[in-house]
Order: sequence, then structure tokens, then C-alpha cells
Amino acid sequence: MKRFNYIIAVAFLFSAVGCADLETENLNSPATEAVLGNPQDWEGVIASQFFQIWHGTQFYNSGISMAMGTAGDAITSSWGNFGMQDISSEPRIAINNTQTYRYKVYLEYPYYRFFSVAGGVNDVMRLINETPGVKITDANGKEISQKLIAASKFMQAYAYGYLALTYDKAQYVDEATDLSDPTALPFDDYKTLMDKVITKLDEAISVAGAAPDFTLGYWNGLNLTKAEFIRLMRTFQARFLVYNARTDAENQSTDWAKVLSLADQGIQADFSPIGDGSWWDAYKYYGGQDGWCRVDYRIISAMAKNTPSRFPTDNSHPLPIPEPIDQRLVTDMRYLTAIPHRADRGLYHFSHYDYTRYDYHYPGGIGAMPFILKAENDLLIAEALVRTGGNKARAAELINITRVGRGGMAALTGSESNAVLLEAIMHERFVELLMTGAGVPFFDRRRLPDDNGTFGPYTGLQPGTPRQFPVPALELSVLGQEPYTFGG
Repeated sequence: MKRFNYIIAVAFLFSAVGCADLETENLNSPATEAVLGNPQDWEGVIASQFFQIWHGTQFYNSGISMAMGTAGDAITSSWGNFGMQDISSEPRIAINNTQTYRYKVYLEYPYYRFFSVAGGVNDVMRLINETPGVKITDANGKEISQKLIAASKFMQAYAYGYLALTYDKAQYVDEATDLSDPTALPFDDYKTLMDKVITKLDEAISVAGAAPDFTLGYWNGLNLTKAEFIRLMRTFQARFLVYNARTDAENQSTDWAKVLSLADQGIQADFSPIGDGSWWDAYKYYGGQDGWCRVDYRIISAMAKNTPSRFPTDNSHPLPIPEPIDQRLVTDMRYLTAIPHRADRGLYHFSHYDYTRYDYHYPGGIGAMPFILKAENDLLIAEALVRTGGNKARAAELINITRVGRGGMAALTGSESNAVLLEAIMHERFVELLMTGAGVPFFDRRRLPDDNGTFGPYTGLQPGTPRQFPVPALELSVLGQEPYTFGG
């Protein structure tokens, strides 16, 4: 199996300047240096980055899904793996951003994975720009130059979009960046970075729209038409704008009119790559295994009356829960008497319910891996309608698709107050979108009003929860900067 290095210094990723590396396995990427000389091989380089970005969000040590799932009180676990125990400790503690931290990989791997993706794409984009008139063809001889440029710009935006969502800042580098002094590259804060991401997606959409019809088959098991690809990019823009907010105040200032416009042009079906054992989803694989993780009681309490939002140490509530408000407590979850987690690490990690909706993914890592459900796009539309004073009846219809269709709950009409509708939207987001795209419940919690210690089902992050990750200490040491942290 090939092995390759993720270069520690950001600059090194793009210009071969640096002084340390972090080794990890590359399961799917060709040796970039060996193929860049032939334009007909450039598609393979770009296609391989789609697998690598999947690594950065949906895998375990190299993904953000597990740590953010526990920090956002969506799933719960007392195990140290993936940083889950530490980042969900109560009371919350600061992120241990040191080079000696045992679970530092949950900070480092996503960071370098996203930059590695951007670096691979930038190499190809530079060559395209430096080779005027170059024609790139696929294995059948069909020209795909514009398709490849659109896909490349999308991957640049995808990588930097998740850097913006996850970290407080990052260095933005694309094919046009001056690398004459790589060590002097400035950091952009998450807001500035996301502005660049949205612009890059606009560029990708423009190029794709002007290209001859094509299909995009770089995600395992999927072949998107040009129109479907453009719709997916609009959904990415909408979710990036919403999820980038760190506080309730920032959420209020989101351009919800723009979100509505973008989501209205978004996906019309689930975006769900197919697992085959090489492509697989650790969030569903481990998060849905009862010995690893359980569903947090903040989620459970939203689905049943008289159910505590924190595990009751005396088991004072009836088990299993007799009459849930939301039928997904029965269809998507399972009551288990035994709890595998360690009591000495905090009973707040305990839960009697595990998530079974994606049980088919274990143990082979096969089957559909929903990353963005159509319901997610529908709920973005519904929330934007409510927050902009739009058609509340339409918002209710969109909420009811899953609220009534899967949850068996009473239908909304749109005559309800904004507060009631927004709570119903958050209910669907926490329940229906559970264990889909990495970070979603965490991104939702941090944009809600802070929880005051009551662990309400629809309040924000617990006090002291880090709202973002710091730039890893290893990267800062290469740049000659002091480490810092968040939380606690």
C-alpha cells in the first residue's frame, strides 16, 4: 500500500518548503508528482481529491465527525478515541492543543487533510493556467476541460469551507497565490475565509454552467448530471453561510435572504455516496455501534415527554420510554439495558439508546452514506422563510415532510409563532439529520442561544464548549507561533 506525507507547514504543501511531516496512509490517491506532466492524467489527480475530502469529514482520526458529535451533544461516549471523552467532559475543558496530547490527531488530521486536498487541486489548476489552449480529455476522448476546472474550483471551496467551519483561521492558497515567500502567508479569520469560499463556488457554478453537458462520477457510486452538480454546489453555499455562525448573534446576522435564494436552487434528492469498504463512513460505522456511542439524552428528551435531558443516575424515568412523541425513537433507535461506558468518567456519558438507522453500514462499510439529505436543504429553506418573514405555510409544509412523514408528529400549518416554527425546525435538524454530514449538530448548537446549564433540547452548546478548533500546535510550531486554545 502506498504511503505519502502530509506536509506540516502549510507553505510546504504548495511549494515544497518546510521542515516536518505527518505520515498517514493514502488509500486512493495517485502519485501526483508522477502524473502532472500529462494533461490526460490531471483528471485522476482531481478525482482522487474527492476521496481525500471524504476522509477529512467522515472518517475517524482524520475526520471531525466523532469529536463534534459528542461536543454538540448529538452522540455520547466516554471513550477517549477521536477526542470524544475530552471534548465532551463536564464541566467542559479547554482543547489540549499541544504536540504531546494523545488524541491530537482529531485536530491535526482534518487540518492537513483539507490543505492536502487544496494543494493537489492547486497544482493542476496552475498547470491549466500555464498551458493556454490545453485540452483535457477523458478515457473516451471526450473533452472535459471545463468540467475539470469546475470540479477543481468546487474542491478548493469544499476544502477551505470546512477549514472555515472547523478552525478559527487558516491560510488561503489557490493557484493564483504568490508563493515567493510561503512562510509569510497571512491567516484569514473564518469569516473572511468563508467569503472567499462562497466566491469560489460562484466561479465553479459559472464554469459548470457554461460547459457542455457532463456527468460527475468522482463520488463513489454517484454520477451527477451537470444540473445536479450545480444544485449541489448551491446547497453547499447555503449550508456554509448558515453553519459558519459561531454565536446566536452571528446567526441572527446571517444573510438569510441569500440563504433562501441559494437553498431554493439546491438539491432535490439526497446526496449520498455509496460505501464499498474503501469508501466508508466512520460517523455511521462507529457512531451507530452501541459499544462505541449512544444517542445523547438531549436528543432523546426532545422525542419523549417527561424524559430528562441528562442521564438520571437513579434511572428515575421509565425505560424503555413508553409513549414517545416522535416515532423515530422507535424506528431509528433502540433501547438497550446495558451501558458500556465507564462510570468513573462521568455518568453524563450514559445513554440507553443507540442509533440504528444506518446499521447496515456495519461491519462492511457498505451501502448508502447520506451526507446531505434533501431534508437538510428543505429545512434550510424553511428556516430562511421564517427568519425573513416569508411564506410560513410553505415553511410548515417543508417541516412536515419529515416531522409527520417519519416522526408521526402533529402537522404544522404555518399559523404558529416564529418561535414554535424555529423550534420545530431545530427538532427536525437534530433528529432527522443525525449522523449524516460531519459537524452538523455541533454547527447548529453553536449558533443557538447558549445553554444555561439546563441542557435543554433546543438550546446551544454547553457552557465552556469550544466553538471552533485552534490551528494545531504542530503547525504553529513550524510557523514559529505560540499555541493557543479554546473552551473550558
